[in-house]
Amino acid sequence: IGLPTAIMFANHGQNVIGIDLKEDAVNMLNAGKIHIEEPGLQTELTKALLSGNFKAQLNLEESDVFIIAVPTPNKADAYLSCDLTHVVDAVSKTIPYLEKGNVI
Repeated sequence: IGLPTAIMFANHGQNVIGIDLKEDAVNMLNAGKIHIEEPGLQTELTKALLSGNFKAQLNLEESDVFIIAVPTPNKADAYLSCDLTHVVDAVSKTIPYLEKGNVI
């Protein structure tokens, strides 16, 4: 969900920085290659990069808006609840960059 969302915003005129923890994924995206299977996404990434509205990097920076899109795998419990470890980690890493008026 994160990469298609980021590319969609970039292709609609927003400056987007996509953050990933995997250096290989960041390098591939900045080189114009997607690392996931999603029909039509390669074409959209190319447009986003050519527009100058999208780049990927490893580290957060100041922004007006933060969208957290991370895995929430099901736990092996009776309720199949979600493991929110990645959500908590992403929010914790985002907090130092938040300023009044930001959207998360």
